[in-house]
Amino acid sequence: MQTMKKPKAILIAPNNREIIQCVMKSACQYFELEDEALIKNKATARVRHLCFYIIHKNAMGVCDKTIGYFFKRGRTAVRYGIDLMDSHKNTYRQTLEDLNGIMSIANTFEKKYVWHLQPISSVR
Repeated sequence: MQTMKKPKAILIAPNNREIIQCVMKSACQYFELEDEALIKNKATARVRHLCFYIIHKNAMGVCDKTIGYFFKRGRTAVRYGIDLMDSHKNTYRQTLEDLNGIMSIANTFEKKYVWHLQPISSVR
C-alpha cells in the first residue's frame, strides 16, 4: 500500500502570501462561497481561474507552483486558468467585471504591507 506524500511547505514572501490569501477571501465574498468550496468544488473552477489570474498579475515573483499550493492544484492547472482568463477578459465583459469586482473587495481589506491590486482593463 502506497502512502501519500505530505506536500512540502513553500517559502513565500509575507506580502505575497497576504495577497494570495486576500484574493481568495475576496473571491469567496464576491461569489458568496465558503472557503472550502473555492478549493474543493469542481463547480468553482472559474472562480479559481479568476484568482489565479489576479494573483499572477499582482504578486510579483510568485510562480505557478506556489499559487497551486494554496489552491491544492498543480502548476499546469494554474497556468491553464491564467491563460484562459487572459483570453476571456478581452472577449467576455462578465470576466472583466468579475476580475475588477474581486479586486475592489480586496482593496477594502486592511493591509500590513504596501500593495494595491490594480484594476484590469480589456486593452492590452
